[in-house]
Amino acid sequence: MKKLLYLLFAVTFIGCSSDDDNSQTFLKKYDGVVWEEESTISNPDYSYKMKFLNSPKTFVGNEQYGSQNSCDYYLFEEINQIDTDRTTHSIILENSENTLIFQVIEKAFGEETDNYIVTYMAINNGNTLMREDSASSSGYTYNESFRRSNELMCN
Repeated sequence: MKKLLYLLFAVTFIGCSSDDDNSQTFLKKYDGVVWEEESTISNPDYSYKMKFLNSPKTFVGNEQYGSQNSCDYYLFEEINQIDTDRTTHSIILENSENTLIFQVIEKAFGEETDNYIVTYMAINNGNTLMREDSASSSGYTYNESFRRSNELMCN
């Protein structure tokens, strides 16, 4: 009888456990959220907006000069063709709740031209997005901030 109770308990315990990964990643949490570069918010002639998509894992950049509007889509973990001679490859290094870090490798004519790390950190409950680019070979670092926007982009 004891063995039957243990068996029943084990079946119930295993049946109630979950294999689902409920961890919240940056790409899941901020899927489709639009941010606008803070330095362009007050400029009526130019704006730069961006968003990330979780499926497929994508970075979308939207640049507007007056009436000209361009939308660029970059798939993570894929080689993206920029033009006939240039490619970029972004490899995700960290995708945690409020941080996304990826390595970017740019090539021209098949030769590596740039290799740097990009870090995005969401702060203030996701209302502000901080970006830092750093190139290990040159020591170059670039920082900028984005503000969450309710505007649509690149639908």
